[in-house]
Amino acid sequence: MDHSESVHVFLRFLNQRYTELKSQLENMLKTMSSSDEEAKLTASREFLSTSSGLALTLAASDRPAWLKDLIDNTEWYVANHGSEGANHTHVMHIIDRYEQAMHHEWQFDPTDEGTSYSYDELYEDYRNESKIEALSEGMVDALNQMIDSCEIDSVSAINSLDQLVLLIDQNKSGPYSSISATREFIAKFLRNTTWMQIRKIPGVKNFKDIFEKTAKELDIELDRLHRDIVAEIQQRYDSAVKPVPQRSVVRNTLLETTDEA
Repeated sequence: MDHSESVHVFLRFLNQRYTELKSQLENMLKTMSSSDEEAKLTASREFLSTSSGLALTLAASDRPAWLKDLIDNTEWYVANHGSEGANHTHVMHIIDRYEQAMHHEWQFDPTDEGTSYSYDELYEDYRNESKIEALSEGMVDALNQMIDSCEIDSVSAINSLDQLVLLIDQNKSGPYSSISATREFIAKFLRNTTWMQIRKIPGVKNFKDIFEKTAKELDIELDRLHRDIVAEIQQRYDSAVKPVPQRSVVRNTLLETTDEA
């Protein structure tokens, strides 16, 4: 087996492990939006096993920063999951690295480092002229009104809403990876049993409707920004550049959950 063939075999193996890691990362984020503490711990342990195994296949210099950070944070969560605020800390770390982890491109050979671009720098410029922060504040306001209504008697449901408020509020002015991962988390939250039960409470229906409507508007706004940023990248740089893909996850989720209701 020559050197080139060996590299191809290794890359196939690496991509198989990476695919498994992405699946488990997505599952871990989804599970962290639920109220099942044992399931959160199980999902985190499974991710830790896969991510640590992937790291061991790579030389230290080839391990991306997001991989080390996710492993370190998940190890911390597994050891401290019973501590106050552990769930929120874990979710924030996942979201901080989620987009980088889900869209990493393995590259082991030096390539032409010609013109490059920073998606986040462009995103910051566009975000400042967008409705993202206002829409995020609208969602936070709707959630807080649901909490303050005293109509929800489940402590775990209130805790889940509090966590979502903190998440949205902290990430509304953050980089693209943060707001995009927040959108993913909202989509998963809209599917879980906690939200399904909240939707059935008559006293919070108006606030629930406002939150879902605003989440949908944020989804649309992020898609619009992404299209504008892609157009600028392709105009400024090589049209072969492949920016981070975008998915209308919130709108798709709302369509599915409305059908199920």
